[in-house]
Amino acid sequence: MSNAFKNKGKTLTDATLTEVFDAHTSGVAETVIHSLTICNTSSASVDADIAVEDVSAGGTPNFYICKTTPVPANSSLVFADIKLNLESGDKLHAKSSSASGDLDIFASILEIT
Repeated sequence: MSNAFKNKGKTLTDATLTEVFDAHTSGVAETVIHSLTICNTSSASVDADIAVEDVSAGGTPNFYICKTTPVPANSSLVFADIKLNLESGDKLHAKSSSASGDLDIFASILEIT
């Protein structure tokens, strides 16, 4: 087995649940998210939802990491050392309470092949 450290990011542009990362990469058996950063790029507070879509549980419902969590204006919320283990096909989703999105989501991950 080999390991590769990678980064995945997404800028949210609306208030819908959006796929940030799909752990379905050819040859990758498992993915571990080591940290997750949510940055509010707005001058107003924005609420964030972060969820994992677990394919082994049928894909829905999503399992929330945080729900309606406030991210203060022009600041970041960091989930350090969270160790989210994703199987191939699992997905990380994020949602903003702002119609303009106004959130950047950034994940530090380890892919195990």
